[in-house]
Parts: sequence; C-alpha cells; structure tokens
Amino acid sequence: MREPFVRHDRSSTELVQKGAGLGTRSSHAITLISSMAYSFGCEYAFNLKAQSWYALDLAG
Repeated sequence: MREPFVRHDRSSTELVQKGAGLGTRSSHAITLISSMAYSFGCEYAFNLKAQSWYALDLAG
C-alpha cells in the first residue's frame, strides 16, 4: 500500500561564502533560479555552487 503523504527533507545547511559579502540588507527578497540566488533591491547574485557573490550588470 502506498503512503498518502509525501515526506520532505527539511534539513538546512549553512552556506559559507567565499570572498567579501554584501553587508547588511533590509526589506529585500531573494529568488532562486537554477543554482543562482538573485537579491531584489540589490545588484548582486549568489552562485550556490561556487558560493560566491557576483555583481550584475544592470541596464535600464
């Protein structure tokens, strides 16, 4: 008999960034697309695989 519930792993892992961070932020949001975390209200993205911040070249 199949279980009616799906079990999810709710564990967490602390990310250790390489290089300098962005500093304190407030009133922002983050979205994940593939292995990149994009911070709205900021011009940077965090690469989850490389664990490094990258400046984004924004226009407009």
